[in-house]
Amino acid sequence: MALESTSILLQQQKALGEANKFVDYSKTIDETLGKAIEKEVDIRKKAEDTYSENMTAYEIEQLKTDEYPADWGPEMTAELARQKQEYAQAAQTVKSTRDKTSQEYIDAVAKMSELKAGMQGMRTKIDLWKSNAADFAQLAEEGAITEGLSVNERNKLFGYNNSKNTKPVFKDGRFGVEYTWVDKNGNEQTDIAYEGEEPRVVPPATKEIEAVNAKYNDAVKLIGEGKWNESAWTQDIRNFTNTLNFDQLRSFAGDFESVNGMEKFDDIEFVKTRQEKYQKENPDSEYGKWWQDPANKGELKEGITQFFKDTYLPKFREFEQDQKSKQRINSAYRAFSVTGDEKSFNIVKTMQINDDVRRALSSTNIPGGKAGEIYANQITSVFDGAGLITDEGAPLEIGFISGNYSGDKDYSNASRETLLEDIENSGNFSTDDLNSRPLGPGDSIVIYPSEIRTGEDEDMTANQRAKYKPRVITIPKGLKNAGRREVQNFLRQAYRDAFKNMVVDDAYLDGATDDNPL
Repeated sequence: MALESTSILLQQQKALGEANKFVDYSKTIDETLGKAIEKEVDIRKKAEDTYSENMTAYEIEQLKTDEYPADWGPEMTAELARQKQEYAQAAQTVKSTRDKTSQEYIDAVAKMSELKAGMQGMRTKIDLWKSNAADFAQLAEEGAITEGLSVNERNKLFGYNNSKNTKPVFKDGRFGVEYTWVDKNGNEQTDIAYEGEEPRVVPPATKEIEAVNAKYNDAVKLIGEGKWNESAWTQDIRNFTNTLNFDQLRSFAGDFESVNGMEKFDDIEFVKTRQEKYQKENPDSEYGKWWQDPANKGELKEGITQFFKDTYLPKFREFEQDQKSKQRINSAYRAFSVTGDEKSFNIVKTMQINDDVRRALSSTNIPGGKAGEIYANQITSVFDGAGLITDEGAPLEIGFISGNYSGDKDYSNASRETLLEDIENSGNFSTDDLNSRPLGPGDSIVIYPSEIRTGEDEDMTANQRAKYKPRVITIPKGLKNAGRREVQNFLRQAYRDAFKNMVVDDAYLDGATDDNPL
């Protein structure tokens, strides 16, 4: 009992002693709160460092003035300042927020990432615009943009790719280009093109056009071999046209010229008629021509096929006829070579005259040419290749005098000098261009030796010169509206009358000359 009491007493004394013992609270603070403060200081330092790094990184990321067109300066300066401020605010939030799991912190970090990525994307898009604008300028200079585009489409391209007509725009984080352009009615318009909405460059269908020209050359070769088939060629063209997309189709419509460079898509009657209908039905259309409207793709495909047929089939038929004429003339010439008599020669000459007249009246090489009309440039083309000379060896030449220039002047007894002067004046000083219209009543065709020589190649006397005066064919009233047969007969007779002393060069008939039109 005494021992137990003593133990309890000793425990009580120990407890009392500990209760009255001195405690060094500064040490405790150092060991607890001090460590927390050190941790906080470290966190703040890291936050400051991160903030500085982020702002430095953003400063580096920002576009410099030489990275965008000078004309965009004001808009770019304002936008970059706005984005910088927005980024700095987000970075400050990240710096000052203790709770890294808070929505505020998460949103700020996301905003910073978004702005940096946006800056990188903006740089890429601006570089792409600059590159595309430079490429467009080069294509435009080279004429490598299809004429098949509408006026509006072309003007949009020129407006969009010119920095003076553009400025950058920013909406909901999207970068776009605002541009001004002039529409087909002369009105200024403003559009905004974001990514994927830029005006599209359409190059000419060069390879496809070359393919058609190759088909033309193949057809001419087959005609020469007597193997050409019109139906097979037509089907081949239809199959080819069916492979073309809309851009290629309108490139053909806008860019393609026939092999001789004379016929274009808009020249054929089918296209003209369809255009009149389109304008009446679509007066406010943004497309100037019916075939530029995507809604008419199917009709355009058929129109292109028709164009090839209208342009080339008459030529191919004429080539076939030329081939047959050549064979007949050569056969007659070989007979003349054996007999040597005048009758055989007259047969050859008549055949040649008939062939020349037929080709001289052909409208296949005349843009918009109509059967039954006489065209100066077509007659000249045939005449110059005819290899015709006078019996004194002087080459025959041809000239034209407009009836609007000559009036009622009588050329039946006019001198060579008068006629040559009027040919020159009519062609050079008259406002009436005979090459732009068919010949009509009152117009004169003049056939004359280019020079007058003796057999010894000496100048002839005045009396000798008078013997070889030019021949004049003045188109009478009413002939223009006459049937084609009447026109043919008139020109054929005039041809014969003018060439009573004509000599046909042997080289011309046997095909040895480069001037042989056959």
